[in-house]
Amino acid sequence: MAVDPENRRIFESARDHLDQASLNNTEQLDKAILTLSSAGLALSLSFSNSLMRLGNAENLLGLKISWLCFSIAIVSTLISFLTSASAISIEREHIYKYYIEENDKYGAANNRWGIVTYYINRFSVVAFIAAVALSVLFVWSNVPPGENDMINKPHTSQEKKGYVPPMKQPANVPGGNPQNQGNKPATPDKPANKQ
Repeated sequence: MAVDPENRRIFESARDHLDQASLNNTEQLDKAILTLSSAGLALSLSFSNSLMRLGNAENLLGLKISWLCFSIAIVSTLISFLTSASAISIEREHIYKYYIEENDKYGAANNRWGIVTYYINRFSVVAFIAAVALSVLFVWSNVPPGENDMINKPHTSQEKKGYVPPMKQPANVPGGNPQNQGNKPATPDKPANKQ
């Protein structure tokens, strides 16, 4: 069966587009969700560990739910890799049948794995956002206002500027007379008067 050249061009263009979509799919959202969820889980675990040693952690249920949400985001993202690969495989078959075999029923055929991947990706984003919100709520409820030394610590003049070395004491010379006797000691801004 002869394939129309225009259909072949459209098929090859669509196939190349799907190949690029497959590559982008594995490099963008999924990578971000995995990285951020893993980092968020690690940070919240280490932060809560230090608070629990102090014995004053509050809102532990929110923290535990955030861990669950981070884990759900990670697992659902990994599952979406599999469903996405299936969706791309089915879509390749659909475009081949539509453009090369000229079977019109594949022009509007549904791709169930594409639909599943769509919802899994959105679910992983929602789980990630919930995990971040719950982690922030946990931290917020465990850092009472007025106890943060970095915010409430009064600043000295040396903290606002660079370090200024102290003035030098006059040196003793043989015979017990100070070297700059009768002169004012040197200051950082003015050298001592020389006679």
